[in-house]
Amino acid sequence: MALAEVERPKVLYRRPVDIPPLDPSETPSNVRRLSQYVYNIAIPNGDLRRGQVEALRETVNAFQQGIRVGYVEQASGYGKSRYMQEIGRGFGGRIVYVTSGETTSTNIFEKYEGRGVGRIDKDHREVGYEITVITMQNLQSLHRALRSGNTSRIDDALFIFRADLIFADEVHHYLTPQGLGILATFLYINPQSYMIGASATEGYNLVKNSEQQFGKCLHRVGLSEAVEEEVLISPHVLFVKTGASLDSSRITPSGDFVFDPSIPLRARDQKLLESYLKVCEREGRRLRTVSYLSSIDHAYDYAELCEAMRIPCEVIIDGTKNRDRIYERLRQGQLGTVATVNTAVESLDLPWLDGTLHSAQTRSMRVARQMFPRSMRNIPGKSAPWIIQAVDEKTSWHRRPLVAPDILGQTRFANGSIIVPKSAGEDIPISHTGKVYSVGVDLAEGTDVDVEVIDIRSLFKMGILDRAVLLGKGLLPQEEVEKFRAEINELLTRKFEGEWPPSSYRVYIDIAGRFKLFDEITNQEVSLAHIAGRVFDTGTQELRAIHWHAFQDFLRTGKLSQIDKQENTERNNGLNENFIDPEFAELCDKFKTGKISENEKRVLAATLRSVWETRSDTVFVSNLGNICLDHEMFRGSAGILGRLLGINIASRVGSYQFSSQSRTRLFEFINQYSEGEELGASQDKKAKEVTSDGTHPEFGDVGAFLKEVFEDAQRKGIDIRDLTVMTSYRVPSIGRLSTIAQKLGIRDRNNYNFITKRELSVLLMMAGIEA
Repeated sequence: MALAEVERPKVLYRRPVDIPPLDPSETPSNVRRLSQYVYNIAIPNGDLRRGQVEALRETVNAFQQGIRVGYVEQASGYGKSRYMQEIGRGFGGRIVYVTSGETTSTNIFEKYEGRGVGRIDKDHREVGYEITVITMQNLQSLHRALRSGNTSRIDDALFIFRADLIFADEVHHYLTPQGLGILATFLYINPQSYMIGASATEGYNLVKNSEQQFGKCLHRVGLSEAVEEEVLISPHVLFVKTGASLDSSRITPSGDFVFDPSIPLRARDQKLLESYLKVCEREGRRLRTVSYLSSIDHAYDYAELCEAMRIPCEVIIDGTKNRDRIYERLRQGQLGTVATVNTAVESLDLPWLDGTLHSAQTRSMRVARQMFPRSMRNIPGKSAPWIIQAVDEKTSWHRRPLVAPDILGQTRFANGSIIVPKSAGEDIPISHTGKVYSVGVDLAEGTDVDVEVIDIRSLFKMGILDRAVLLGKGLLPQEEVEKFRAEINELLTRKFEGEWPPSSYRVYIDIAGRFKLFDEITNQEVSLAHIAGRVFDTGTQELRAIHWHAFQDFLRTGKLSQIDKQENTERNNGLNENFIDPEFAELCDKFKTGKISENEKRVLAATLRSVWETRSDTVFVSNLGNICLDHEMFRGSAGILGRLLGINIASRVGSYQFSSQSRTRLFEFINQYSEGEELGASQDKKAKEVTSDGTHPEFGDVGAFLKEVFEDAQRKGIDIRDLTVMTSYRVPSIGRLSTIAQKLGIRDRNNYNFITKRELSVLLMMAGIEA
């Protein structure tokens, strides 16, 4: 069939949930068939887990209500594949599984034992089956063929995109404009199709805001619930201290550590493997494990070390052809471990696995939630698995990697038995055989654990800045709060010979930025401004008068104001709710590719100015990429905006980041194109400027208005002549001073978001205040 005979897919930059629901009268027969199968066959069979049953019911209810898109979130190992199989059996029709890679495709193919299933990946081109498993990479290729009218592949593309039921496995991978646009194509080409996403990243979908970007969450099963149901086994956790520090190691944008060359990896890995051998001796058998390494070279060096220590080992990396044979050798006990790099994080189904070894380190919660539970899957007769993790204890707390207890949601743990949170409001006795405890339960003396219960904070260096972060989050114990406060006050009193704290606010500001304390834990000098910034979760250049007063009050009284900390938290939490308007995203894409018209440039520039002006302090933010912009057209970080526009600058480490150069590029474009009359960017000058009688349409008597603005700032303890402070000062319901200057017609060109010294002086004179 030629492309002209079907509607060309609509460009979609937002979530498939925008697809309107079906009217109940339009419900296809597949949904009625699914309902009958679920309630008459699947559930009565009695071999499904609680969460699988609940997920099936919720899915049927959603489909019957006309909802076409949704997702389930179930802990790794709980059984998402079985849930999807049951939905597929009941729904019927043609089914497509969309996967993130060949490993996942192979696992799904094996679940069906290859019967009636075709694969499309880099090694397979099997089209025409009722069930097709296709990688997103190959789906992108078919999507391009469909949009371009490529006659050689049009039949294959239409066969795939006309599927009746689509499973988007590990859906968090596809929450991008391109990924969501491709998935939406299924729903446009077949207006009676349904789509279900699946994910094992508990909590990560909240961060990615999957419900807003993809569709309704139909059901959730958390990791702790899976442990309570004994679907997963609470593991032994053993930390191996290496004596190294990761402070000089680079962290990639995805959260993985790239080890600094100064770290002796062989000696570090030897300690990890020695601990493994001790555990094997304790268990009286060779544990079958997977080892996570940081790079391909690291993996082969690790395998060589294993052979030297008489631990049979093979390597699996991306592209390894015989991985099934290798894992079969591991299952039979012919190998002690398999060294892998980024291939055993998701969709590795090895219920018999005895444990995992972790030399590689990550700060990605998505990776941690997938990686650590790999060996926790339960089968009859299986004993508690082992998670053996290298801990580089000289690493500063604020740069520490995630450790196994982080994914279980608790701050205290035992090396022998993980303390896992139970559902809210439920209590479990200390003697519970599964050793699963409620959050906050104190372990009684003599409780059955393998080793002492320790505090996770004891694993890493806790410097002044680290304690400041915990103080701001309310996680620093009271005795440590007093110690922290006394330590700073003692140093300051010694520095100023007993005259601390100073009476002058201005002196305090000068001290905060200039005065440094020596942190003996990290062997670094730390400014007072840096400490206050960590407490209030804001950059040192964003600190305002209210922050300084609150921190000074803390040093005097020991009480920390919650007001501005809450404000900053709410502002930064906006990053967890990213939103991109489809039209805005389309304009950004045209700008990035250079296919944007002059009129579209003016529209985009005006919108970008409005988006950027949602923050008044962006000029002085040291880490530009992390600032949060909150606008009806775009909500997210400047780094995300820079990627949309293609203006992020390559850093020294090769990644692309939103830098001061990126900001300059942005404002060069804005200043060049955002003054067209049709956009309202250059409003009538008469509406801005002060009239001859000293009044303004919006402000009334300009002198009186400005005088009240500056007097109000002074009442808050702000130095109104301090350019650095006043550039970020906001006037309620109006905005920053630069906005007022612009409306009064005294704004300098090309000075971006901050107020200049000349503008501040003019405003003060107009208010009758000496500049």
